[in-house]
This record gives sequence, structure tokens and C-alpha cells, in this order.
Amino acid sequence: MRRLSLGLLLVFVFTIPWQAAIPSEWRTLLGAIALLSALTTCSIERRVVRPPAFFFAVLAFICWQLASYFWSVNPEFTVNRVTAMVPMFALVWLVIELGGGNRERYALLQAFVLGCVVLSIAVIQSYLADGVGVGHRFAPADFSLNESADMLAAGIAMALLNIAGRPKGAFFWINIAYVPLGLFGVVLTGSRSGFVLAGVAIMVGVFLVLVKQRAVYRIAWLVVFLGVLVGLFFGMAEHQTLQENVKRVTFSLETSSLDTLTGRTTIWSTGLESFKEHLFTGTGAGTFRLATQAKMGWAWSAHSLVVETAVEGGLMGLLLLALLLATAVAPVVLRRNPRLHLWLLLFLVLVGTSLVANFTTLFSLWFGFAIIAANASAPETQISVKDPEERPDSPLPLLEE
Repeated sequence: MRRLSLGLLLVFVFTIPWQAAIPSEWRTLLGAIALLSALTTCSIERRVVRPPAFFFAVLAFICWQLASYFWSVNPEFTVNRVTAMVPMFALVWLVIELGGGNRERYALLQAFVLGCVVLSIAVIQSYLADGVGVGHRFAPADFSLNESADMLAAGIAMALLNIAGRPKGAFFWINIAYVPLGLFGVVLTGSRSGFVLAGVAIMVGVFLVLVKQRAVYRIAWLVVFLGVLVGLFFGMAEHQTLQENVKRVTFSLETSSLDTLTGRTTIWSTGLESFKEHLFTGTGAGTFRLATQAKMGWAWSAHSLVVETAVEGGLMGLLLLALLLATAVAPVVLRRNPRLHLWLLLFLVLVGTSLVANFTTLFSLWFGFAIIAANASAPETQISVKDPEERPDSPLPLLEE
């Protein structure tokens, strides 16, 4: 029964990157079935995994949002926000309950990467069909350009984790192939933040994956891997219809907007003013647009989880957010996970995403934090064996034969 529950969760995680293409009713139904199966499993087994501190931090964060109903500038908006956060909390519990073991964690990471492969293909198809989006930026209909790019960047970090943690089988080569594919998808979206995060994930992640290999193999694979990426990037730069995308993500196009980060600094400064006016309690969950509309003259999203939390939750909201982030990453740090640096890289990509994007009520952010925190349930162990073919920290099969 537990295996069935994990399978249902894997299907749900697989759909997260391209969920915009799925009717909301079907997404809700799929999530509900996965949750019901997990609850049934726990009831039959009469046991649940002891939740880590992250679980209670998320619960406290949502409870504070619910409490803000009593002083919210618009209680209806607050109820809507809390209602939207409940499925995120359910996903956190599912990942912690069913993703405690090494195999389960890597399977969940793999499901997300496969979903990102689907998203990449959808973005490429949009480009081939002359694109849907803004000017030269491409994404399927109903897909957010920046959110798509940020999910693809997070998928790259997860793919590198799986390359290091599961160095065998067909999925290994799928993960390797996804890295340039995901980067191509990010460039097609024209998202600067997504490109920066994807670039950092690739440059740092590839080095971390290869760091334990013999120097000659490390250099050879690094040259080949980065050579493919550089060739891909410059190949796009030479392609006439992609030149504007490359110029934009390399900050050589629309430079006038960089002074305000495409208007983000204006939004954030306005949010800071509102935060000072409601310092301790905030304006209420889900009310950022309403709280800043009068000052800006239009209703804009926060484009930052931190700024949004400050305005809506006040100082207490910020403290709970800090606690949430700390408890998410603490298990891999305190237990000295053998792939600590790659887990930290995934965490930093997710945090970077949350600083510049509207990810508050997106499953991808909470799934990422939950999968990192799940290391508290059953920490990953480093197995030492003499046969290099079986050595788990070898990212490439038979690399040291």
C-alpha cells in the first residue's frame, strides 16, 4: 500500500512543472487521491513518520497567515490565500511521509526532472510554433514565462543531484541530457533570473558532481560537458530568431530596465513602506496587491516571497519564514549528508527563485524545500565498496575502470 501511495505521489510530482496545462479540477483530484492513499496507508500500518522541524515551521507559517484574518485589510483575500496554502502543506507532509528513504527521495527528484523534460519540450514546441508570450520570449499558452524558467533551473539542480546519487540506468542519461535541454528551455523563455540560476546550477553543480573523480576524468568530462553547453549557447546566438533571447538573458538587451530589475525594485520599495506602516502584524495574508496599490497606482504582485511575507505577515511573518528556511536546510547540514554541497545548491536555487518570483503558492517551491527537509527522516548514507562499478559517489558508470 505504501508503494502505491508513493507511486501516486510520483505521478503528482511529475505533473508539477507543467501543471498549467492540466485543468485545475484534475490537479486537485490527483492530489486528493495521493493524499487519501497516504492517509489510508498510515491508518493500515498504524504509524506515521515523525515529522521534522520543517513540518511544524510550515504549519506555524500557515497558522500565522490564518490568524491575520482578524486584522486583514481584506479578510476574503486572506481566506483565499490560506485555502491556497493548504494543498502546499499537504504536499509537504506527503513528501516527508513517503520520501524518507534514499530511494524514495531520488525517485521524487527524478519525477520532477521528468516533468521538467516535458516542460522543456512544451517550450520548444511553442518556439517552433512561433511562440506564445511576450515578443521574442516563448512559452506555451497559460504558462508563466518566469515561473517556467525558474522551474527548469530547479530541475537542473535536481538532475545533477540524481546524476551524483544514482549513477546507473537509463535515467542517468536522461538527467545528463536534460541539463542542456533545460538550459535551452530557459533561454527560450527569455527569463534573466531563470538563466542566472540555471547558469549557477550548471557551473557549480557540474564541478561538484565531478569533484571526487580522478583529475584526468574530471577535466575530460568537464571540458566535454561545458563544451556542449557553450556550443549550444553560441549556436543559439548565431540563430537569427534566437538572438534577442540570448541578448536579453545576457543583459545586453533592454538594459534600461535593469536599473529597477524590470520594475521589481519599485515594487519592493513600495512594499517596504507598507511594511513599516504595519510593522508587527502586517496587512493580512494575500493582501499585498491591495496594500500597495494606492502607492503604486496599480496592483502588482510582490515578485518576492520575502517582501510579500514582510508586507502581509509583518515581523512575525518574517521570523516564521526564516525559521522555515532554516529548518528546511538544517538536516543536510547537521547530519553531514555525503552530497551536502549539491543539496545546498538546490536549496540556494530555490531561495534565489523565491527572492525574485511569485512562488508563494506554487507546488514546485514547497516540494523542493520538503524534499531537502526529508533528509531528517532517514539521512542519506555513504556506502563504501571496493568495486568502482558499484561505488555510489561515482557520477559516471565504470568511470574509473
